[in-house]
Amino acid sequence: MEELRVTAQDVTVRLTCDEVDLFLTALNELPELLADWEFSTRTGFEKNEFRALLEELRAIRGKMG
Repeated sequence: MEELRVTAQDVTVRLTCDEVDLFLTALNELPELLADWEFSTRTGFEKNEFRALLEELRAIRGKMG
């Protein structure tokens, strides 16, 4: 992972395909490990927000080939 830019509002990084795969693998497991009632308490996000972000990352990975 290469840090490209960091501001108070956002971060821009460059990831290899392998790094994206690592994130996807870990993120795919998270909903299975946490019960619905504890998901937002432990992550700070609603499950639907998490799933939307996961789908975006999968779409990005699909563009990488």
